[in-house]
Amino acid sequence: MSTNGRFAILLSFAGAVAGCSGNTAFPGSSVALSVTPDGSLGSVVMEQLTVEVSGADTSTFTVAATSGLGAGQAQTIDYVASAAAGTLQFTITGLAHGMPVATGAGSVDVKPRGVARLAITLAAVVGPDMAMTPPDMATPPDLAMPPADLHGVVTFDLLSVDLAHGPIVPSNTTVPYNPNAADLSGVVAIDTSGLQLAIAAGAGNDGGTLAAPPSGVGFVVNGSFAVLTVGKWTVDKEVRVTGARALIVVAKSVDIKNVIHLEAVAGAAGPGGFAPTGGPGHGANGGTGVFTIPPSFSIPTASGGGGAGHGSPGGNGGTAVNSATGAGGPTYNLTLTDLSGGSGGGTGGNCTPGGAGGGALQISANDTITVELGGVVNAGGGGAQASSCGGATPAASGGSGAGSGGTILFESRAITIRGVLSANGGSFAADAVVGRGSPPSGPPGEGATVDNVATDGIPSFQRGLGGGGGFGRIALRTSGPYSADVLGASAITPAPTLDTTVP
Repeated sequence: MSTNGRFAILLSFAGAVAGCSGNTAFPGSSVALSVTPDGSLGSVVMEQLTVEVSGADTSTFTVAATSGLGAGQAQTIDYVASAAAGTLQFTITGLAHGMPVATGAGSVDVKPRGVARLAITLAAVVGPDMAMTPPDMATPPDLAMPPADLHGVVTFDLLSVDLAHGPIVPSNTTVPYNPNAADLSGVVAIDTSGLQLAIAAGAGNDGGTLAAPPSGVGFVVNGSFAVLTVGKWTVDKEVRVTGARALIVVAKSVDIKNVIHLEAVAGAAGPGGFAPTGGPGHGANGGTGVFTIPPSFSIPTASGGGGAGHGSPGGNGGTAVNSATGAGGPTYNLTLTDLSGGSGGGTGGNCTPGGAGGGALQISANDTITVELGGVVNAGGGGAQASSCGGATPAASGGSGAGSGGTILFESRAITIRGVLSANGGSFAADAVVGRGSPPSGPPGEGATVDNVATDGIPSFQRGLGGGGGFGRIALRTSGPYSADVLGASAITPAPTLDTTVP
């Protein structure tokens, strides 16, 4: 027999009373037990029995099943009643692999000084109800729980959806994860303004013309961001991202083996970054002045522009005689999932504009994000465009301020970093190519949030150099126990914020 696809076995209770004149039999009872199959259609093997007694007595005890109690076998349990008389109610639970697989109940009347003898027999397991709907074998259960010494290991079903959590929900966009999106590789350029990609067919980074993305890859504007939807994105070539919008990549997985350029180059901002003197953290312009020697001799002076701020404040510009210093820019948008570009540095007195702000990139991957040993993501601020310029004398030339770093936001249940993530501020003086934030006293990779004053070699006269750009922001968001796996030798500046609340 079967009910709703469950199997049935029989448990019989045979009672006997032991007295001075021998055993006296009394009627037992039989009850049907519902058993959930553990994967075997032939039998259910019990390893342990738990017996709960109530009624005239109250007791609970556990006994081992005889040789793995299974179909067609029997086991007898003697229970010595404490009560002089009354009804004993028995509830028996069969355990297999430590899990309950069968329960049932029955009762017997015990007489004075009686012994209740329970003869437990498991009948043959009834075959399954063939009319029931078979299980969906296309969606097997989530069998994997990562071992304690592994990070970021998750088991997915055939659609790459984490069965324990469901698909990832990206921050900052309403564009959902698409498990059917096409894979992507060979990209050498991404334009967030025109929503175009350039893909190089040959070796190296040569070739490729900006065009609409290939079939199966989505590229749309969502709010103030450009959102690229792909399957697996393999960054196997250097790719430069440009455009007015910050970039969000929603993917199945992303493997970064080469360089993603998001940095500002001199006065040209990275994607989503701000131009010189622009943005909420922009540096102030340096002032100009005059140093007068009575009765009629005077020398023009100029102070440096302030560096832009973002994740940390920008550095103040250097001060020259009788001219106002360009203050460094403030921090802004420091919430966990904010995706903001860097701001621009201030203009030095009598000088060209400062450096622009670094770009912003968010990668939201349903499976994994990996930055290989050769992988780099650079969202640095632009270096100052000139250390001095425009004045009739060195003292009249103030340096321009540098731009601040942008934002790198990774979201995935498994993140592995072996390479470089950089969102540093631009250097205070003429580092117009890479926003690596290198003050005079520190190595590349440090934030250039320093005040700078330098003399021009003439006693009592100074010219102000530009301030360094502030750090940007890096955030790594994972889920529960799948913490970010960061190699100790990897280079991540500034220090990332680690969050484990990805749904």
